[in-house]
Amino acid sequence: HRAHMYESTVMNIRPSRVQNITSISQWEKLALKYPWVFVHFYAPWAIHSKELVPIWDAFSVEASRKTIPLVVAQVDCVTTVALKDLCSSLKIRAFPTLRWYSNGKADPGDDYKGARNVNALLANTKQKLISNNLAARGPIFNNNEVRLN
Repeated sequence: HRAHMYESTVMNIRPSRVQNITSISQWEKLALKYPWVFVHFYAPWAIHSKELVPIWDAFSVEASRKTIPLVVAQVDCVTTVALKDLCSSLKIRAFPTLRWYSNGKADPGDDYKGARNVNALLANTKQKLISNNLAARGPIFNNNEVRLN
């Protein structure tokens, strides 16, 4: 088993492959420490957000199974004031928003606008990593190894 290059940021194992961000400190640990993070920003009341939840989870399972080097996360943008402020500062204007982050920064206009199914999300992820020469490096970590709490 390959050594984990982010061990110093690791604190405990989460049962879900999707990393549920519930605080600003978790967001900072995740977004700033990992090279590729794909985030589902959602509102629990938004029908399209509700429809995406099982797809997002299935995508995360497949990405983890294929040892794709990224973290799959989600942020509830309406339930707490802190996360509502975070989403506002990140210019999240619609729900759901799927956005790529690389080392804490989002590329302008890099919100995912493709089909909302597992195969399309996997294809987009592969293209994103290939275009950034990451796929050839092999697995960096998978979502089972990401620990935030």
